[in-house]
Amino acid sequence: MLEFTYSQVGSLNETEAYVYNYVVKNTKKVLNESIRELANDTHVSTATVMRFCKKMGCEGFTELKYRLKESEEMQETKEDNVTDQFGHHFIL
Repeated sequence: MLEFTYSQVGSLNETEAYVYNYVVKNTKKVLNESIRELANDTHVSTATVMRFCKKMGCEGFTELKYRLKESEEMQETKEDNVTDQFGHHFIL
């Protein structure tokens, strides 16, 4: 999962924090949604979603989705690379 700094998360107001929690819990769904769909799912305006994106260091929703996807792929790669107890590295 994409990591945000404590100061970024701390800067969110209540509705933006709700969007944050939704994105964290539903990343795969968010990757396939439009900004309007995310706004509908979280019961906020698209402007709130945009403010959330900006506070998270993204230019907009598209960049947020790009960074989420990149983070998901990195996590999957980490899970596919396994080191056993003897230090032998395996790529599954």
